[in-house]
Amino acid sequence: MDERAAYAEAEAAVYRAHALEPRMRDIRVGELDLHVVELGASTGAPLLWVHGGGSNGLQFTSLIAAVEQSAPSKFRHVVVDRPGCGGSAPFAYWNVSDVRSHALAVLRGVLEDAGLARVSIVANSMGALWSLWLALDEPARVERLVLAGVPATFLGTSAPLPMRLASVPWIGRRVLGGTASRAKAERSLRMLGHDPARIGEPELAAALVAQSRSGWGTDFASLLHRVLRLGGARNPFGDDDWRRLEPPVHLVWGDRDPFGAVAVARRAVELRPSSTKLDIAAGAGHMPWFEARELCARAITAMT
Repeated sequence: MDERAAYAEAEAAVYRAHALEPRMRDIRVGELDLHVVELGASTGAPLLWVHGGGSNGLQFTSLIAAVEQSAPSKFRHVVVDRPGCGGSAPFAYWNVSDVRSHALAVLRGVLEDAGLARVSIVANSMGALWSLWLALDEPARVERLVLAGVPATFLGTSAPLPMRLASVPWIGRRVLGGTASRAKAERSLRMLGHDPARIGEPELAAALVAQSRSGWGTDFASLLHRVLRLGGARNPFGDDDWRRLEPPVHLVWGDRDPFGAVAVARRAVELRPSSTKLDIAAGAGHMPWFEARELCARAITAMT
């Protein structure tokens, strides 16, 4: 079985495990081949999901299932695999000098393909940074955001040391370019503040298939190199950006998230008190819905 077919099989198993019926399509955005999945009611309120890091849209599946259970048919979920991730085509960032422009082009392309002029967004980590850039650049297109987990480079935050080390090209190629294994995946989850036992077996299996694709590790290393350096962030989303942001934001912040202390989240509220809500997820890591699914689902279903 080739790599694309193996991922498609693993992806289908995740959706079956959560009793979800995906509508899948592959789209072209500029020179990029992207994989998009829609779930829920085609007539529901549009909700774009943008995953973090070198992961893929499947990281959200259990949360989407919880949202659908508590608010059936309320949303039209549009889930994108970012370039180089999941079912999207391989993509390396070594020659991308302006990641922000690239991110905006990707998200605009996904919205245009879906026929959406305005959308609410649920995002995590790198996906949250991309979504914040879109909301800052085109506020009329973004209704509101739920950001689950610390957004990448947000208000002076950075990343755990192993991830910053992997942003150094020769280290990233060596560390991330090796053979994927369950042990490595579980170490990564622990680094992100999670107990691997809390992650669904189909999701873990699909993550391993995705990370086994030829070139996945070096592609992810190239993205880290463009966003991080050993000493911190290359493309920070700073205080002035946050103050200028127009759409309302609901932050769900795990108190075990290694990307940023809870104090940063509280400062975010202080900087935009009328437009920012905050929930602290006790015992939760960087993807807080794995430990606090109901809390994250409530933040989303409260969207109007």
